[in-house]
Amino acid sequence: MPVKEFFTREYDNIFRFHRCGAGGLAVASELTQLVDATLTMLWNELPEPSRDSFAVVALGGYGRCEMAPHSDVDVMVLFANEQQRTEHAATAQRFLHSLWNLGFDVGHSVRTIEDCLNLYQTDVDVWASVLESRYICGNTAVMSDYTARFLAAVAQKKDRKFLTAVIAGVDERHRKYEHSVKLLEPNVKNCAGGIRDLHSLVWIHRSSDTAWFTRDPFRTFGSACAALIEQLAATGAIPAGERDECLKAFDGILRLRNELHYLSGAQNDVMEFSKQREVAEHLGYRRTTPVESVESCMRDYFLHARTIHRLNRRLIDRFRANSGSSFWTLRREEVLDAQFKIRERLLHHRVSPPVFTSPAEVLRAYHWSGFHSVSLAPELQTAIHALTRKEPFFRSDDAGASSMLLEILRLPSRVALTLQTMNDNDVLGALMPEWGRLVAFFQHSVYHYYTTDAHTLIALEHAEHLQESGSILGRTFRALPDRVTLYLAILFHDIAKPVGVQGHEVTGVGIWKEVQQRFGIPDEHDDVAFLIRHHLAMEQVAFRRNLEDPASIAEFAALFRRPEQLDLLFLLTYCDLSAVNKTVWSQWKEMLLQDLYLRTRRLLATGTAEEREAEPAQSDGTLRSRYAPLIASLDVVAAEYRHEEAHTVVTIITRDAEFLLATLCGVLAANDAGIFDAQIATDPDGIVIDTFRVVDGATKLPLTADQERSISRDLRSVLTGAETLESLFARYHRRWRRRAKPLFHPNVRIDAVFHESGRHTIIDVYAPDMTGFLYKITETIARNGMRIDFAKLATRGDGIVDSFYVTKNGKRISSEAEKQYLREEILHTIDRLMNVQLDL
Repeated sequence: MPVKEFFTREYDNIFRFHRCGAGGLAVASELTQLVDATLTMLWNELPEPSRDSFAVVALGGYGRCEMAPHSDVDVMVLFANEQQRTEHAATAQRFLHSLWNLGFDVGHSVRTIEDCLNLYQTDVDVWASVLESRYICGNTAVMSDYTARFLAAVAQKKDRKFLTAVIAGVDERHRKYEHSVKLLEPNVKNCAGGIRDLHSLVWIHRSSDTAWFTRDPFRTFGSACAALIEQLAATGAIPAGERDECLKAFDGILRLRNELHYLSGAQNDVMEFSKQREVAEHLGYRRTTPVESVESCMRDYFLHARTIHRLNRRLIDRFRANSGSSFWTLRREEVLDAQFKIRERLLHHRVSPPVFTSPAEVLRAYHWSGFHSVSLAPELQTAIHALTRKEPFFRSDDAGASSMLLEILRLPSRVALTLQTMNDNDVLGALMPEWGRLVAFFQHSVYHYYTTDAHTLIALEHAEHLQESGSILGRTFRALPDRVTLYLAILFHDIAKPVGVQGHEVTGVGIWKEVQQRFGIPDEHDDVAFLIRHHLAMEQVAFRRNLEDPASIAEFAALFRRPEQLDLLFLLTYCDLSAVNKTVWSQWKEMLLQDLYLRTRRLLATGTAEEREAEPAQSDGTLRSRYAPLIASLDVVAAEYRHEEAHTVVTIITRDAEFLLATLCGVLAANDAGIFDAQIATDPDGIVIDTFRVVDGATKLPLTADQERSISRDLRSVLTGAETLESLFARYHRRWRRRAKPLFHPNVRIDAVFHESGRHTIIDVYAPDMTGFLYKITETIARNGMRIDFAKLATRGDGIVDSFYVTKNGKRISSEAEKQYLREEILHTIDRLMNVQLDL
């Protein structure tokens, strides 16, 4: 059978093997053996005796027997010496060309044994791949000589150069991926907890001691990473239970990676949001809804990644501790109490192996770690992690555990980092099963960039950073008499999400009270329940309501029994929002939140909302004053553009007219200006000053100068009647067709909800984020005889919440039938617009 036909047939069989549920390691082994067999067939087709002059050696992932469906085939043609290489170079090239002709993505090299040994001094990355050398076919004597000399060279490398470089590379890679295993779109190879964490351990162990070369280099199967895990357990470096966890985690991540490669038809290690649903389906996740299947699949991945990451950090810490002053600055031993001491910047138990008699003792270790800014020694981490598997230990009635947990929250710094290390070792989940359910809880939404436990601890970290902030948030934080209440509220604000995201702020109160009672947490922290219950309230008012409306401020202020509750909610809201993803927080949102805080604080302190302590947000009067020169010379329309952060602020000044807001939004949409926030203001004289915060619809960057000129030109054309919006959209329609079709999140809320506020009816519209959305919705509202006096727009990663203050004939909508009709019209518009987006 021709080689290509053989390879294609067997490759397809392995694909079916995978889709039938085969494990990641099993598929990797089958792929490796298939490539081995294929290369051997190609080698056998080479002329004799020239083919016997070299050995064919697998390197990298291929050498580790961990091939993925579209991995590079990293091959080295190895000669005994330079003379042999020169004489048989043509045969080596013929062999490599045969690989390319088969369509392999080949990483190739042609070296002598001496070349390989010299790589240590010249190329750290290539030396790492050489550490994974494995014989495939060819001259066995060359391979034997190479192996003997290579192992001797490894044994002689005492300067730790390579070890230092590998560990530095791990630290840099983790930094690049935010030191988190729990990201929205993880790179399953390179993220913290990805399979590269295990590869690094293979390199570290093999470069430090030849005893870790456990596999015969002539073996043609068997994962190097799996072999390392087995040997770690055999030597007592990890307990047997952890060995099983690590092997399961590694197998699970490899299986996920295999599916990504098959689904993409290429080498792809990123679990892209758009592919997560299909990946979960192909991996056999079957839940009530597709979203639940995705969330279950991703949670399994995050738990697997956490297991691998934990092993990586602990073993690297152990290498650092055992490597002397090249890694740590030595200092004398410091005894802390009867149980713990610090040596070489690591916290050690004074008994070896460590012995714990209560959960409080475990928490004391973390308290000392945070207080002295030191890490737990690897043997201490191992002992504590082993205890988390003994459920009765952490479920015991230990009054000291509650007290010690509060002491950790009272640390002057490193509170979030301390709790993060506790979470990494499963201590928080063992101590509180409510938290255990939160670990790796994933919401399938582009808005939520982190798992819920990761988001919570990032929020806590952001709270600590306020200590150094000169903002009103920072001043408010430093004025807190006790930060424990805020920290507890942050820890528990999303605690009920695994029970149900909808209404989690209500359910969470009950969960908190159960924990409070079980741990005997003092009543002085009663405000925690209030903060959990209302942790969504402040952002909803700040980003959806007219803060110039005294009724909105008064309604919000009625939530609070005293000003201190407002201070805490202000801080909690910032910490929560800023930790959702990397783009959700902005200066604009900080200004809105701060404005609401100052107005409400004044009302609570004085009983009036008319005066404020700090610079107010711009009112109609201050807007008129600022733009007085433009208003005085206004003919049809004037536009001002200002760049802030990563967006453009577009202020449009014109005279009020029917369908005006829809017209302005339409011109912006036609010019690819995606509106993510707007302030709409019309004064009694009919002068409209509308401010839109926009980004380019394609690049998500500020508008270009060409776009700004085009917007100004089109505004004038449409407002003077020289061109219609329909013709304007027709001109730009072709460009939108070239865009990738939008991915509408299946769980996004689509609705129109009505509220009353003074003489206005407020309409909150929920929908996916779509091109031209605001234009179509405002046109629908205006077409039904409503006047929009004020609008506030809030775009999230997974949808839109736009709020419109409307009147009809100067009054709010009083007829429920009219509200229902308008709601149906709005929903119909959204449905039509979604279909148009998919047809573009």
